[in-house]
Amino acid sequence: MTLTSIALALPDISSSSIKELISGVHEGLMYINFIENYLDGKEDVTNIRKTAITVWPGIDLYHKWLDVDLRKLSPEAFETAKFIFEESRKKHMTTNVCLRDNPSKWPIRELAANSMYRISQTILINYEGSINQTGERSFEELTAVISDIMAACLTNLSLVIRMKCLSIGIEKREESEACSSHSWQN
Repeated sequence: MTLTSIALALPDISSSSIKELISGVHEGLMYINFIENYLDGKEDVTNIRKTAITVWPGIDLYHKWLDVDLRKLSPEAFETAKFIFEESRKKHMTTNVCLRDNPSKWPIRELAANSMYRISQTILINYEGSINQTGERSFEELTAVISDIMAACLTNLSLVIRMKCLSIGIEKREESEACSSHSWQN
């Protein structure tokens, strides 16, 4: 979601490209959430999921990332990620966060702001030497990274399907055995 919000904030991107990106991410997130909910019961990622669930509707519906309007940001593509982080940090990073704690235990807004900071810093380092980097080229690169990450998240889909089929088979077999033993006793 952080990469998607940075991509949406880039200048000179057609509205159809933005709609397609949001639609693709939205659809992919449905499958990814299904996989994560089925496979992962770890408590330490619960807050990360809550953060994603909290932040995504703003991006999807209003093109806002933690109340920062992504359509009204810096016109320079190079500075977009940094600007998003700075705006978010002003609004959401509080002094109450103990940075020594595991980030997955941080409050939702601080976790999202930290994610934006880390990702935007990486993007800025990668693009420092690219003065001629256009918004459209940056959008293409971010879209490729987003699709690669989503594809990696979907690698467990076949495992989930097999597990669901197996559990349904076991449930039906148990039901059939219970029915058979009940009718045999009568």
